Amino acid sequence: MSPAGALKNFWQRPVGVPPPYSILDSMDAESKMEPEILRHCCRAGWDSSQTDRLLSLLRGNKVDWDGLVALAERHRVAPLLYHRLKSAAADAVPARTLERLERRFHSNLAGNLTLARELTAIVASFRASGIDILPWKGVAAAAGIYGSLALRSAGDLDLLIHRRDLRKAKELLEARGFIASEDDESTRLELHLYRKADRILVDLRWRITPSYFGGSLDLDYLRRYIQPLPLIGGEVPSLAAEELLLTLCVHGSKHEWERLMWVCDVAELVRAHPGLDWTRVARHASRLGVSRATLCGLLVARAILDAPVPDAVLASFGPGNSAHLAAVHACRGLFLDRPGRPSLRYRLRLMERRGDQIRYLVLSARSKLRQLCPNDLDRAAFPLPRALEFLYFLVRPIRLLVTRRCATPAAKISPWPSSGSPEQTPPASDICTPPAAPGKTR
Repeated sequence: MSPAGALKNFWQRPVGVPPPYSILDSMDAESKMEPEILRHCCRAGWDSSQTDRLLSLLRGNKVDWDGLVALAERHRVAPLLYHRLKSAAADAVPARTLERLERRFHSNLAGNLTLARELTAIVASFRASGIDILPWKGVAAAAGIYGSLALRSAGDLDLLIHRRDLRKAKELLEARGFIASEDDESTRLELHLYRKADRILVDLRWRITPSYFGGSLDLDYLRRYIQPLPLIGGEVPSLAAEELLLTLCVHGSKHEWERLMWVCDVAELVRAHPGLDWTRVARHASRLGVSRATLCGLLVARAILDAPVPDAVLASFGPGNSAHLAAVHACRGLFLDRPGRPSLRYRLRLMERRGDQIRYLVLSARSKLRQLCPNDLDRAAFPLPRALEFLYFLVRPIRLLVTRRCATPAAKISPWPSSGSPEQTPPASDICTPPAAPGKTR
């Protein structure tokens, strides 16, 4: 589909779609047993009926335990899986599997304690230097949403700062032993810094989402909603529940809800705050142009994990046809192998403003064109005389196609798909070139 055709399609509101919550509630997101067990262990809230249901799933079916653990690790919810199995169904789980999950559980807790100590030190350092900072996701979500550093995975520290403070913040982190990546941060939304001694990765970001996806979702907008969060004997800044819910929905929707952990964050936050000011959430979403992304997140959390989101709240976000279609797409693909970047159709459905849609299409086109520019690998693979160098513009797409086909089997089994965006992803020198920086966990 051409960009013009895609844009015309998505400016027209779909018709004839029933209420989204009724469709999602009756939708079977995945028929395999292991995803169903994982979903059940991550459900928002727990009671005796949930324990009975879990036991019936475990004892009434042949479970691929290695597959279940691998799936939990892929979706970053192994701590939750262990917590539920240990407390509600330990006798129905093989001892070897339970021991493996227990080791993973304690390893995650130890890592989160290290990250939490480093976070409190960084916050103190930034405050002393007059730099506003907002920790987001990671250990802040573990402490603020789950009430325990043991129940959520956190592989890095996401820190939201003002763009103007980037140089000073970078210097402070480098003084603590962190080394910045070589990427040009002026073209990205974040800067990665890594400390080899304890393998801590810090992401300095000045926007939560690209400009075409999330309005002005930055520290200037969010700073008035910051409140203290207790953390290992100290405190760090955190968002109020309403604003945190908004950012989590927008972030997960941007990445097509490819990890169950992000769905858990939304579901647990809604469960932990029954008195949420939903009018305030809707007002923020409307002002920022992210009502569809917010509604999509609430629909996914309710459909997959039974998040206690009332029908009236879902209806208050408007007709929601586009958000409904995006949520159905995300639910059906949650446990499937998908390409690393959300589809054009999916993202356009979540964009409410024509200007955002046009900007995204232009950035997507520019990104594709940059990928087609010949580089040294093309010249090394097909040496051509200087007079015929123009033919490299034909050689490169052919070489990329061959390389992509060769790499497809490995890509399908990779548990950590990339989820960049045109605004975030730097021009790739080659599709098979491994990243130089260490991997991160959102």
